[in-house]
Amino acid sequence: MCCIAGILFKHYKRPDLGLTTGRALTEMLHAQVHRGPDSAGWALYKNIHEGEIRLRFFIPQNGGSEEEILKIKKTLAGQNSRILCNRNIDINA
Repeated sequence: MCCIAGILFKHYKRPDLGLTTGRALTEMLHAQVHRGPDSAGWALYKNIHEGEIRLRFFIPQNGGSEEEILKIKKTLAGQNSRILCNRNIDINA
């Protein structure tokens, strides 16, 4: 089964909860273990700047991936956006 967990602290640590962002997220995901043997992972992003949004796209490496990348670039170009990193990563490695 699918599970998505998310949390947003305005500061790195919430003293009233006694948790860092990473610890809180880990506890949320750990609470979902009973739902089945899906893969799991999480990411923490630092240095988020006011008014910015970070997007990550995962595109299958089978046929048509270049076409999908071009669609994304065209869409972002019309939104006053820029691509900061453009790299291929083999997620099966």
